[in-house]
Amino acid sequence: MNKRAHLLIFGGFLLFSAVGRFAWIQTTSVTLEESALSPDGKFIAKISSKWSERFFGGVPIEIHDLHIESRAGQVVRRVLTEEPWTGWPKDSIMKWESEGLSLSVTYKVHEALSTQLSVRITQ
Repeated sequence: MNKRAHLLIFGGFLLFSAVGRFAWIQTTSVTLEESALSPDGKFIAKISSKWSERFFGGVPIEIHDLHIESRAGQVVRRVLTEEPWTGWPKDSIMKWESEGLSLSVTYKVHEALSTQLSVRITQ
């Protein structure tokens, strides 16, 4: 075999490996979605939590994407967090304060070390 054939085989192997890794990550990722309407009905909070591996390996990650939208569907606030994966997905708790302008989100509710995020909407 000549040099060109070796390069084609090696390039094909790299491409096949990359596609296989991407497919593995997509099929083994777990996503949890929740939403909560504010007490006054003006806003809706939507959270999408995804547990996944990184493409090049390392510690698996949790990505939490929080959107707060007006009733018209306009995004008022968006918060994206990423942290090391600590366990299988558990429910999060979203709690609006009574005035409807503050939201507290607690991730990993059933674990020893939960994470809490507080978001305030300014008008």
